[in-house]
This record gives sequence, C-alpha cells and structure tokens, in this order.
Amino acid sequence: MKVSVVIPTFNCADLLGHTLRSIELGGWDDTEVIVIDGGSKDNIAEVVKSFGDLVSVFVSEPDEGQYDAINKGMARATGEVLCWLNGGDYFLPGAIANAATVFSTYESAQWIIGRQCVGEGLALRRQGAHEVLVSHAEIQYALCCGGVNGFLQQEGMFWRKSLWDDAGPLNTHYKLAADFELWVRFAQIAELDRMSVPMAAFSYHETNRSIVQRDAYFKEVEEVISKLPEDDKRFRDWISWFPLVVRVVRKIPVVNWLARLVMRQFRMLTFHVIFWKRTKKRGFVMCRQRRCAWIR
Repeated sequence: MKVSVVIPTFNCADLLGHTLRSIELGGWDDTEVIVIDGGSKDNIAEVVKSFGDLVSVFVSEPDEGQYDAINKGMARATGEVLCWLNGGDYFLPGAIANAATVFSTYESAQWIIGRQCVGEGLALRRQGAHEVLVSHAEIQYALCCGGVNGFLQQEGMFWRKSLWDDAGPLNTHYKLAADFELWVRFAQIAELDRMSVPMAAFSYHETNRSIVQRDAYFKEVEEVISKLPEDDKRFRDWISWFPLVVRVVRKIPVVNWLARLVMRQFRMLTFHVIFWKRTKKRGFVMCRQRRCAWIR
C-alpha cells in the first residue's frame, strides 16, 4: 500500500530538512514524497537533492498559497493513502508504517488521527490526552475550533485517496482555515478513527501562521460555520453545551456509568480507537474498539 506525503513549502529550506528526515524514520518503504514549493529564493532545491531519491516529485513555481500547493500535490499523488505535512512539522518514528497497517487491516477505516503532539525543533514538548476525545458530531457540525472542543491536529492525519476524491480538494477561498473546512466535509462522509499512539508533531516556532494570524484564522472559522445549512447550525447550537456537561459528570462514578450506557445508543457520540495490545506469543496485536466520547 503506497502512502503519499505532500509537503507545501515556501522559503523554509531549513525546516524542510527536519520534515524529510522524519519521513525516513516513518518505517514504510512504499512512501511517495511530493514537495510543492511556491518559488522559494532560498536553497530548497539543494535540501531536496541532499535526500537522494527520497523525494519523488519536486516542483518549485509561484502558486496561490499553502492550500493551492497542497491541492497541486494531491493531484499528483498516486498513493492509496494521503496526508500532508508542513515544512518543519515531523512524523514520529514508525508513523507511516502504523497508518499503512491500519488501512490494510481495516477496510472500513477511512480517516485516522494520532494523539496530538507539539514539538519545539525536534524535541517533543507536549502530548495531548488520549482518554478524552471529541465526538463525530463535534467534527461534523464544526465545533472543533478551540475551547472545550479543542482542535483536530492535521499533522497526525492520514486518509484514503477515495475520501479525498469524494470530499473534493481544499477550498482555496480560505487562506488559514481550509483544513478546518475540509474536516467538516470529511465528517459528512466518514468517521474519524483515533490512534492510541502519537503519529506526528506540530513544530512550534515564531513564524507559525496559526499563531501569528490567530485572529484571522478564527474569522475564517466563523465564515465556515456561517455557511452551514440552517438545520445544521441549529443542531450545532443545541449540542454545543453537551461536551462540557459530560466532562463534568464523568467524574461521578454512577453518573459516568449511566452516561456511557446512554451514549452508546448514539453512534455520533462514539468513535473507534485503534491500539496495540501486548501478547505473550506475538509481541503486539492491533485492536480496534468503539468507545464513548469524553468518557474514559
């Protein structure tokens, strides 16, 4: 199973090296690396060349921004599984192999994400909690935009090419929140499976667009929400309070048990978790289990 990794870049040759090195540690030989550069003036071509035949496609030409570059890369991708990684962000060891194994094992898995991680340079600084996770409803109705609902971390995501083809490419009208809008469209087609292990890290540095242009990002998020169908917006308003309530009541043992029992009756309030269980004879075996959102 081929995995295609698209890397959009612009004047970040120093960061690209970190990203390409992490792909070498991804643990999967059948990996297609596509670097789409926006016509950088730095030494990006030399960095790509220094990795030998690791990069399958390298294009450096003016484009209309990050999301346009990603769309161009996806259009060139020939893998059955797709993802993108921004220059400077990086996979953790074995991440690509883990993703390929999941999609090879579970035909119904369409879209996966690892545990959230933040790095500084190549050092991990923070890892998100795996036990408390958002529901499918929160993704589908555009609630994963900060606060109690948190964010979906793009760096650790992989999906089947068929899902990308069905949902359509990134909407380049958005300059900062096109990935947020894409997750909403993905969720209308397929559920997001969660991995119990981290897959990639967001590399924190002072030039991160999501940090420097945070206010502009949230304006685009509001625009995405404003374009939801009216019925979806009403439902979104209705369920927006629910995650906070559950996070509180889950700390009460009896209520925790009752909430779990009720929530299991509603598929959109549950999700699949993929994890590895240790066995005496076979080392580790991969398992997939449906769990309730927000409750351990």
